[in-house]
Amino acid sequence: MIPLVGLISCLIMLLCAAVLLFRIKEIQRLGDDVSEPLAAPPSLSVIIAACNEENTIEPALRRLMSDCEPNWEIIVVEDRSSDGTRALLERLAADSEHRLRLVLIDELPDGWLGKVHALHQGSLVASGDWLLFSDADIHIDGALIRQTLAHVERQRLDHLALLPKLTTKTFLTRIVIAAFVAVFALSSSRKRRQDAAQLNHGVGVGAFNLCRRSVFRRSEGFEWLRLEVADDLALGLAMKRAGARHEVLIATWGLEVEWYPDLAGMFRGLEKNSFGAACHYSYPRALGAVVGLSLWALGPLCCVWTHPFACFLAYGSMAAVGFLGARHLNWNVLPFFFAPVGFFFIGLMIANSAWSAWRRGSIRWRGTDYDLDELRRCQVLRL
Repeated sequence: MIPLVGLISCLIMLLCAAVLLFRIKEIQRLGDDVSEPLAAPPSLSVIIAACNEENTIEPALRRLMSDCEPNWEIIVVEDRSSDGTRALLERLAADSEHRLRLVLIDELPDGWLGKVHALHQGSLVASGDWLLFSDADIHIDGALIRQTLAHVERQRLDHLALLPKLTTKTFLTRIVIAAFVAVFALSSSRKRRQDAAQLNHGVGVGAFNLCRRSVFRRSEGFEWLRLEVADDLALGLAMKRAGARHEVLIATWGLEVEWYPDLAGMFRGLEKNSFGAACHYSYPRALGAVVGLSLWALGPLCCVWTHPFACFLAYGSMAAVGFLGARHLNWNVLPFFFAPVGFFFIGLMIANSAWSAWRRGSIRWRGTDYDLDELRRCQVLRL
């Protein structure tokens, strides 16, 4: 029985490797279609939500402000921070020569996630023809923004999500990031993203969600997403439902983030999303995901003594796809060879998130508890 489980796991891994190779290759790189900057870039509002970001936000903002166009504005929404974030931002705003606009939030209204409410408030005061929603720890080059604005205008796009380069300090965390890239690629196809009839299939990226303001204004917007934990992904869905022409590309330069410094930080940081977005706040789904990911990662080992060639072929195919995928992303290749180990850790993160939610009866994020029943009722995105 156990060798049979191993053989089935090998077959599944081979099929996933084939699909994954196709899905990764279909995500185009921004650099593959270089667009010269426009002679007169359109106006832009960069909107960033910040809560307890004093250790990360200053270098990211300084990099962004160092290369801005005169008609760009940077709006940072400071959301009830308990550290020195507000004071730091007030100092930066005073020194920014009006390039940085600060919005302060002291109270979270009922029925909203903190970050979603902050982005909503930022969007209400934004004046740019384009709205760029990003995170406080994202490092963005002004030259990249100019290239993306040229790309979306010439391709007549209304929404562009850019995948950043994810960095981290530990090798094990890099392996888990490689696994997340694989899961992301498997869960979304370009054909479905670009099919206007597929209104329930759209993708956004928290690091770089660029939206044409006129289309964003007619969308359901953040009020529709007020309790959506995967707000970045769901923003792409909202734009598509509003009729946006939509694309996802890879940024091979000029957009990067240290996603999490170590594995413990990743467990804490993904506690909000793992149970909600991935499992729809369902404990049976969480159990199925944990078992499925564990078998995906370790299942082929069940037949390593009886069918070693099948085991080698399964892991070898994933390693080969990992190598090609890393080259396509312009990332370090080595962690992608060990992506199956990362699938196992993703399963552990889902188990941790589900256990924490069951124990508390809520999802805790940035010091605020959100009721599970309310989150279920208001969930928009179902992966």
